[in-house]
Amino acid sequence: MSFLKEPIFEALNKSNRPLKAKELANALSIPGKDYRNFRKFLRELQAAGELYRVKGGRYAPPDRINLVVGHLSLIRSGAAFLIGEKSGEDVFVPAHELEAAFHGDKVVVRVERNRRGRPEGRVVKVLERARTEFVGTARLAKDYLIVSPDDPKFPKDIFVPLPQAKETRNGEKVMVEILEWGSANTAPVGRVAEVLGMPGEPGLDVLVIIKHSGLPTEFPSEVEGAADGIPDTVPESEIKTRLDLRKTPIVTIDPVTAKDFDDALSLTELKDGNLELGVHIADVSHYVRFGDILDLEARNRGTSVYLVDRVLPMLPEKLSNHLCSLNPDVDRLAMSAMVRITPRGKVLSTRIENTVIRSTRRLSYEQVQGFFDRETEHVRALDDVAPL
Repeated sequence: MSFLKEPIFEALNKSNRPLKAKELANALSIPGKDYRNFRKFLRELQAAGELYRVKGGRYAPPDRINLVVGHLSLIRSGAAFLIGEKSGEDVFVPAHELEAAFHGDKVVVRVERNRRGRPEGRVVKVLERARTEFVGTARLAKDYLIVSPDDPKFPKDIFVPLPQAKETRNGEKVMVEILEWGSANTAPVGRVAEVLGMPGEPGLDVLVIIKHSGLPTEFPSEVEGAADGIPDTVPESEIKTRLDLRKTPIVTIDPVTAKDFDDALSLTELKDGNLELGVHIADVSHYVRFGDILDLEARNRGTSVYLVDRVLPMLPEKLSNHLCSLNPDVDRLAMSAMVRITPRGKVLSTRIENTVIRSTRRLSYEQVQGFFDRETEHVRALDDVAPL
């Protein structure tokens, strides 16, 4: 049996006191055979911060007992503001009332006073940590390692017992995982999850950015396996279902240093004197289906990340650099906007087609600009793809 939370909140709001699980079940006429699952559902609401369990095992909506649930935002002084998820109100939390909560954590705050019209409270429970790993600089002490996080919004040093220090050198950059969060008066304790290197070493600055931002550098094996299982070439059966534009001159235009090419252009003269502009986008949806493992991984990553010396792609390399990259002289699946225009650029009609294309040339912005500037070198180089 599935349960709805709205009737639970209605029953609690009608009551003049917090209710035990059994009292709630009776108020909602929950059958005895479903009581165990009902209690489990209440615990899930409690874990999410939607219900709060007070003394005696009684449940109450947080706002009925001066509790506010939300995420902390630390300010420069070390204090924080909590923005209530439901109420939207700001609650000020002094630094000494944060206990072991830090920036971004989802917490429960008890409002205990109002100062100059502003609610003020203290953290009574941490529901969810914003992060559990931090990049920092290590300092060796006699019996432990002290890691000072780079993140200014994590103001406490982290103590690492030497057995958990992975032979870290003094001054080295490390990624440390929190094992114990400490309290208002005690420091967190952690372990070195990864040694990153000494300041000044090549590539360390980019690696620190990657680790600090929590960017994934590798794909899970099952995601790579799903990509590897896709055929390397476009099957003839798929080509037959699409508009075949492989004989149409099509080019990509990107920076010289680009590594993937997901859009392309074509321009064809029509018999009536008008032109057909084609805007071709790699058809990722043919390979990545809604809800499959590739889609879920891409959603988790959100986007490809372009760094100074590397790219962290949203999809495995077989897709991002090959099947979904419109490289020259290979068949690729695309979705194309075919726009019929006059020689002066007035749009006459537009249609969207599933297509198969074969890029003719890879062009750079500099080449195309040089062509329009009538620079002889670029005019000659692009002569074979006119009228582009």
